[in-house]
Amino acid sequence: MTPVAMSRLRRLYLVVTMTKGMSLAAWEKGGHLSREIEIYRRLTPHLGGITIVSHGNASDQSYAQRLPGIDILVPSRAAGWRAADLAEQILQSAKGRQIIVKTNQLPGGDLAAEAAAMLGAPFVARNGYLHAEFIERMRGKDHPDARDARNLERRIFVAATRIVVTTPAMRRTAMERYGLPDEKIVVVPNYVDADLFAPGDPANAVPGRIGFVGRLAPQKNLDALFDGLRGFQGELVLVGAGELEDHLRQRAETERLPVEFRPPMQNHELPAFLHGCSGFVLPSLFEGHPKVLIEAMSTGLPCVVTAVPGIAEMVEDEVNALLCEPNGASIRHALDRLVADPVLAGRLGGAARASVLSRFSLDLVVKNELHTLATVAAPEAGGHPSPNGDLPMGQDERHRYLRHARRQLRAEAGSQARPPLHMLQRSDALRSERGDSPLRIYSDAILAEAITPFAGRSVAVLDVGCGRGHYAAFLGQRGIVGEYLGVDIATSDDWQRFAGTQGGLNTTFRQGMIESLDLPNAHFDFIFSSSALEHIADDTAAVAKLHAATRPGGLGLHLVPAPGSIVLYGYHGWRRYDPDTLCRLFEAAGFEVSGMARLGGLPSLALHAVWIGTLEAGITRLILHDWLRKGGPDDHWRGRAGRPWLPRLRQGPKALRAYATAFGMARRVDPLLPRPTSGYAIWTRRPA
Repeated sequence: MTPVAMSRLRRLYLVVTMTKGMSLAAWEKGGHLSREIEIYRRLTPHLGGITIVSHGNASDQSYAQRLPGIDILVPSRAAGWRAADLAEQILQSAKGRQIIVKTNQLPGGDLAAEAAAMLGAPFVARNGYLHAEFIERMRGKDHPDARDARNLERRIFVAATRIVVTTPAMRRTAMERYGLPDEKIVVVPNYVDADLFAPGDPANAVPGRIGFVGRLAPQKNLDALFDGLRGFQGELVLVGAGELEDHLRQRAETERLPVEFRPPMQNHELPAFLHGCSGFVLPSLFEGHPKVLIEAMSTGLPCVVTAVPGIAEMVEDEVNALLCEPNGASIRHALDRLVADPVLAGRLGGAARASVLSRFSLDLVVKNELHTLATVAAPEAGGHPSPNGDLPMGQDERHRYLRHARRQLRAEAGSQARPPLHMLQRSDALRSERGDSPLRIYSDAILAEAITPFAGRSVAVLDVGCGRGHYAAFLGQRGIVGEYLGVDIATSDDWQRFAGTQGGLNTTFRQGMIESLDLPNAHFDFIFSSSALEHIADDTAAVAKLHAATRPGGLGLHLVPAPGSIVLYGYHGWRRYDPDTLCRLFEAAGFEVSGMARLGGLPSLALHAVWIGTLEAGITRLILHDWLRKGGPDDHWRGRAGRPWLPRLRQGPKALRAYATAFGMARRVDPLLPRPTSGYAIWTRRPA
């Protein structure tokens, strides 16, 4: 590392947020504290400071005495952290150093992302496993929890300055699923303290003893392992606890299986346990990047592992482990080979130790972490600099900055249906030429977020139901280059104004029904629609046409909001969607649904009616809408077409902020009301 990079690192203040609901006390209770904290011990001498953000109580601060050089922050409220409170505490602790906010795992990363945005600090989203993928495997892709997990993952990944994953396979999956640019996501594997987890004296190993360490949970596939233990000429020692413990104990007793149960151990106690084993087994159905397997391999134990995602790419069959299928017969066959052939076991154990030293040693991972932090801190990294930069700020100045940031955030993002607030840009930059209602600001913010991965890249964009075509300018102003095709059933006089070049975007328009238009196959990188699908009679045919026009790996965003005002527009459109019908519509055409968010309900519509009535057309025009509507649907509500005697109040910044904030409050009530009154945003992807 260059002297410039090392100097930059010494000015960094690294803030690490723990997994949602996790605390240092919980780490210690689960036996993980020494393992999880070791990387930060090793980073401390190279950085200007490290703080760990816990979700525990004040007792967690006592760990600071055991962790020299590492500060601990805990929430002051019983309800837990708020982003503004966390940002304020970080700013007080930074003392002029450049701030970087980093997650330890993805769940709860929205808190870290919001706090980083308030501080203008770079944000590193670290993932030991892909949270959404785990939920999908456990509960199914269509489960509401899986959709929420995809939403969370997508929002955090888009917000991040840099994304850190632990395996190349995770990197490929994240890039394909969310359309992430290649340079944004890096691989830093899990690590092992190879000195602590060194090979033991072979004389201490009990012949035929196979070890397992982990949660006693369905993911670990322990029932299949137990199926393979009938008549096994050895013994299995399970270290751990979990929801299946009673069930497994009963099976072991009833079937007289050679199984011993031990409670969870502290991480520093595991080497002695592993030294007493002759082999190790991990029969999981899926994994992220299992630390316990790396630790077992580091001690030189021969391992039997299932050929499943997260494990298969870590080992090479017959070279440094034995791969088997996740069923009892296959697991038993591999265990029998291990017990019966000491030469094979010795060869596998030696190769396992060598592969860990070359790929997963703590020293190597520390170097990778430092390189990532130095890159993120560099001015050319593409993230926002810390608000205080390298200059010290007085306490009053820091508090003034934070108060300003909090006010600005509320003003800019009050209309968000759900976090994170950091996704919204400045409200004046999001104002469309159609008006500045909260719902439209929010919809434009969703689009601005969705196109972030395409900024600066040459892409082909299709806008379905483009209306006046103003989104061509919207995209061009945000760095989208390439081609834009706007399609609508009716022409607009504004098409001529927007046609041509918008920034680096070559813009054209076509009139017709999307389901009958001749579009190029597998051509478009991004397809977008807003308030269009509900107006298409045959939405199934339309979505099938969009699938054919999307290139493999291409992304889509479709907004089907509830009507902006029932008073003005009535219950318009052919249909209202709910989450299930909307997902089925796209999945039946061959798309993957990568996320969904609500766009409002009755409280939002009521507030929207007030907004349009008082700020757009005046209350008289709202009441006498049909009688006064002679200048066309666009002119009447924008206060034009020769009606100077009707009041039209200006949308000043104060009014915008007030309504945006109220709109956000209304959205918190929306989920309590009937779903047919709601609208939705859905993110899609055509599989590669």
